[in-house]
Amino acid sequence: MSARRSFFTSKPVSPDDAGMSMSENCEVSDAIEKVSSEEDEFSQSKSQSFLSIFRRKNASESDDTQSWKVPSLGDILPSMSDGETWFGGEAPLPERSGAAARHPISPSEELPKIGKGFFARYRQARLDVLEGQLFSARMHIKAERLFFLSLISGVLAGIATFILLAYLSQLVVPLSFFAVFPVYGAIIVSVWLLIAVASMYAAHVAILYLPVVECNSRKMRIDLSLFNVATYLYALHHSEPNLYAVINSLAKYADYYGEAAHELRQVVFDCEMTSSDLYVSLLRLSETTPSDKFRFFLTGLSSSYKTIGTATDYLRMKVEELRNEQRISQKVYLNTLGIIAEMYITIFVAGPLFIIIVVMVMGMISSANPLILAVIIYVMLPFGTAIFLLMLDIISEIHEDKSEKLHAMASIQEPEHFPSVSVVMPTESESLAFAQLAKNDKKEKYRSFTSSPVAHMKLHPEMVLLFSVPCALLVIGILYSLFVSVPLTPWTFIEWVTATEDIVMAGALVVLIPFAMFYAVKSRNARRVEESIPDFADQMASAVRHNMTLGQAVGLIATEGKSNILAEINLIRRDVYWGALITDAIQRFSDTVRLGSIDRMTILISQAEHFTNRLSEVLQIIAEDAKNMVTMKNERRGDMLLYVMVVYLAFFVFVFVQGILVVMFLPMMMQGGDGMSMIGGMTGGGSGGISLDVYDRLIYHSVVIHGFCSGLVAGMMGEGSALAGVKHSCIMMAIAMIVFVALKFFFMS
Repeated sequence: MSARRSFFTSKPVSPDDAGMSMSENCEVSDAIEKVSSEEDEFSQSKSQSFLSIFRRKNASESDDTQSWKVPSLGDILPSMSDGETWFGGEAPLPERSGAAARHPISPSEELPKIGKGFFARYRQARLDVLEGQLFSARMHIKAERLFFLSLISGVLAGIATFILLAYLSQLVVPLSFFAVFPVYGAIIVSVWLLIAVASMYAAHVAILYLPVVECNSRKMRIDLSLFNVATYLYALHHSEPNLYAVINSLAKYADYYGEAAHELRQVVFDCEMTSSDLYVSLLRLSETTPSDKFRFFLTGLSSSYKTIGTATDYLRMKVEELRNEQRISQKVYLNTLGIIAEMYITIFVAGPLFIIIVVMVMGMISSANPLILAVIIYVMLPFGTAIFLLMLDIISEIHEDKSEKLHAMASIQEPEHFPSVSVVMPTESESLAFAQLAKNDKKEKYRSFTSSPVAHMKLHPEMVLLFSVPCALLVIGILYSLFVSVPLTPWTFIEWVTATEDIVMAGALVVLIPFAMFYAVKSRNARRVEESIPDFADQMASAVRHNMTLGQAVGLIATEGKSNILAEINLIRRDVYWGALITDAIQRFSDTVRLGSIDRMTILISQAEHFTNRLSEVLQIIAEDAKNMVTMKNERRGDMLLYVMVVYLAFFVFVFVQGILVVMFLPMMMQGGDGMSMIGGMTGGGSGGISLDVYDRLIYHSVVIHGFCSGLVAGMMGEGSALAGVKHSCIMMAIAMIVFVALKFFFMS
């Protein structure tokens, strides 16, 4: 007779111990086996319906905001009421919603049960949506707290709006009006209350909308960094079968691989903290990530790895697919730049010219103060350029991954503090020694800067301002003392501006030109290194393929001397010769160059050497990726050069038209009889007239300011950075100064 097991203990129970007859024992055994089989069937059906339940829930939710709900264990396991059991039959699987719909790895306290009023239902619905949104946005704040903050912000906004309206209305309507006309006063106060309630609701909704904004921002950053992540996974998984080990290594350097790598840290957290397998962790992440592209990537990655045990073929296909998407995105970006260039010509060339001419004519006819023209030149033109640059930066962020610029000043380092390692506090004498060592390190930084300032300025062009600004002030002071004899008084302000404007502009050029030169040197060196990386990686891959180590490969490349980065390669070779590891030597090279692409190459080489000996394949993948990057950047640089020429052409048109106004239009208005009758006292004969020198100065300043702003726009269009446009600004400002000085000397003297 076979022994059976109890429901609540694993100890076998014999028939004799139970004190039953043989027939009763058989009946009980049959009943137990039946219940056990039903329990197994229920467990299988429960595991099979894991994903179908979520798909059914997501399909039934038509509202866009409900798509942010996160599945929970309460959605999977059936609830048990009093007297019910899971072993008596297949229990129903209720679809729980509300506060129970939480991510299983991010538990939070159960939301308090409140009444069934309108506010209670509204609060519960908002909290249900916020749970999923906050988790997808990776915002470390509870839904209850954010909802409370939104209520407080709404109340404060409503009160502030009501007080502001009441204060502003007193400036127009006195308080006695409310006493004389109480009906109208009540209507006005009602309007104030309506506006205050509207502002209160707007502030409340705006605070609750912050997770959605963060989710959209993360979605864009994830999509842009997905190519680098896929390349890393493909390069290492190509030689390392364990996909989790590759993802874990990527999570350590997530700061250098963008938001998609940060998102994969959640997979590592799931596997380590909840003991989940890789397949389940990837599925959980695909349910909570805000990026649809990343969701499809994770789904395919998990399915491929679970089905055939490797995802190499899938990752190779995704890398090619994402590379093609990058090319399409670049074409869209260039087409968008073409439209923006046309907008620039219309808004910042034709528009200001038309307004300046109209305002000048109207001011001459009516002898009006040219304040409108001054506001347009000194306020609207720089402000409009700033808005235009911001728009260009937003568009470039949509089509270009700028994560590599975030860590251009950092170096690749392992963590310095380990929580699991105990630390012994230093003694008093050791603390003094450590403090002295820190002071010496700071002194060494200053000493290295003073010993070779030019080398530091090539890496940090902004450091040149420490020398150029004092030099500019010195130049302005010397020129002012030599050539300016007009005192600064209210009656001689125009003459003083005329005498000092060229000196101030010369000082501005003294500040900007050195910065533009060092920034151009830095950009050229970075471009030279990036364009040399494909050949460098190809040569190393070829040498390693023929059974050479990385150190020997670097020595061979340095001996041949055919690389454009021969000086940097010799530094790597010298470090290896003096006993440094090849990975440490390449890391020092990366710290010197400070480029995101070089940082990623260094990380990939060091991790590949840690995982496998098949370095040639990894180096070949690095070379192909670098070639693709260089090709795309060269294509973009060639196409964007056209838009830089458009900006220069627009500036030359602006200078030409303004020069015609100064040389021909204003003198003709002065000399003609009709012109004299129109401008009246503008020549000084009438009281309150405005001198034509005012218009002359305004036109001159408009050309210089337009040149500075156009240079920044040219740099943003041509190289994706406003700082790269400082050299264009210097060129255009110098052209404007030379042209107007020549016009003043030859035509207006």
